[in-house]
Amino acid sequence: MQAILLWSACSLIILIYGIFAFFSKKAYGFWANGKDPVEVIDVKSYNHALGRLFIVYAVLLELLGIPLLTPERKLLIALVTGLGTGIVTIVMVTWYVIKIEQKYAKK
Repeated sequence: MQAILLWSACSLIILIYGIFAFFSKKAYGFWANGKDPVEVIDVKSYNHALGRLFIVYAVLLELLGIPLLTPERKLLIALVTGLGTGIVTIVMVTWYVIKIEQKYAKK
């Protein structure tokens, strides 16, 4: 039970980050430890795209945490939650680099 609570708390933090990004007036950063976010041509559209990306990511993470409610199937938890989280994270980063950053970055 503690595992799903911790998992949900992490998903909630990412969801809140996405909501803040969506409504931010200044360009929101994607990368951790980055000094400044990328310079963008349309801040509002960039923040909306980034906010939607984080909100979708948080929802997918929460869905991937559902197997944590079944304590008997440790292999299922490892496959669905562990592998799924890795795949969703790679897709998220790829989507940001290929779609969002390419579209809104100043060239």
